[in-house]
Amino acid sequence: MVEQLIVPKLGMAAAVVTLVEWKAREGARVEKGDAVLDVEAEKSTFEMSAPSSGFLHILFLEGVEADVSTVVGLIAETEEEYAAIKAGGAADAASSEAVEDAAATRAAAADEPQGRAQVSISPVARRMAAEAGLDITKIAGTGPGGRIQKEDIEREIGAGGAGASQGAEGGADAGRTVKETIPYRGMRKTIGENMRRSLATNAPNTMSGDFDLTIMSRLRESYLRQEDVLGVRITYAEMLIHAVAKALSQFPLMNSSLIENEIKVWQEINVGMAVALGDEGEKGLVVPVIRNADQKSLVEISKTAKTLGEKARAEKLMPEEMSGGTFTVSNFGSVGVSSYSTPIINMPEVGILGVGRLVKKPIVRNDEIVIAPMLPYSLTHDHRVIDGAAAERFLTLLKDAVERPDFAV
Repeated sequence: MVEQLIVPKLGMAAAVVTLVEWKAREGARVEKGDAVLDVEAEKSTFEMSAPSSGFLHILFLEGVEADVSTVVGLIAETEEEYAAIKAGGAADAASSEAVEDAAATRAAAADEPQGRAQVSISPVARRMAAEAGLDITKIAGTGPGGRIQKEDIEREIGAGGAGASQGAEGGADAGRTVKETIPYRGMRKTIGENMRRSLATNAPNTMSGDFDLTIMSRLRESYLRQEDVLGVRITYAEMLIHAVAKALSQFPLMNSSLIENEIKVWQEINVGMAVALGDEGEKGLVVPVIRNADQKSLVEISKTAKTLGEKARAEKLMPEEMSGGTFTVSNFGSVGVSSYSTPIINMPEVGILGVGRLVKKPIVRNDEIVIAPMLPYSLTHDHRVIDGAAAERFLTLLKDAVERPDFAV
């Protein structure tokens, strides 16, 4: 019997995945439940497990993009069945059809200019070559049968790109040498396309100012002294999410989406918190969602935020943990930025709040100049749904929730 390894549906929006890494080699015996393939969907990487025990036949190589429900591999129960599949025989109708579909897909992908159909090259190497402007017909492959591999492209780039396409836009002769090639796919591509679509679709307007955290900072100090009792270390970001949830409950229109010709005001208040990945955010950005934030205590929000943050940084978030958001908070102060920003709305939401780094500033209070802890903020709202007066009303409620906090811990 032959089992199919099928790309699962990984969330409402995930229609295409990228095959990142096969954990088992062609023909290897795997056991049911073994991790055999890593795939990248939306903004996270997931493991695919063997549906049964047997011998693995790989239909699509690493770097290939595959639709959900695509058969990317087969697992033959016996060596005889594996040999039949490998030889192109029909071990069964389903496996034969999967092999034919994979062959057709590979043939279509190979039908490209520059004579690529005649060049044996891995998908990852092909993509790297295209992004580096290399002519693959001039590169000698070191893989089986002269197949060009990732290492061959890296060697070519490191040597100055002898196979580079000539012209004003690229090649070492244009005075430029590629230091590193980063594939524009997966998480980075998803983020870019979402942001571009947001700017092209929305009518964004940004309002900026400062929150006075005098009271909140004192309150946080008291929470820190109670850390052992509370069981968690409260952060400003978590207190801010609590305040945002309160303001959204008082101003429901900001907790909405414009879908086709209807403004849908959501019952649930699900606050997304942007998390940068990598030491310097170079690996992208994900937005895990704290569901029903208005119904959670500050301690519950803190624990949920920490759990989601840890999973995000470990790239272990599931699609359902990043979906269903109704408003987003982006803390760019976590990387030391103390100025204002222009955050881009996370569609289909209609608002996003960006906050910077807490700094002490001189302000006028009761006709006296005092030094106060101030938090810069920027609120971007979709003017199609939220006009200026409405945004000001929401900010008034939010400033009240932040500057005169009343938290249930």
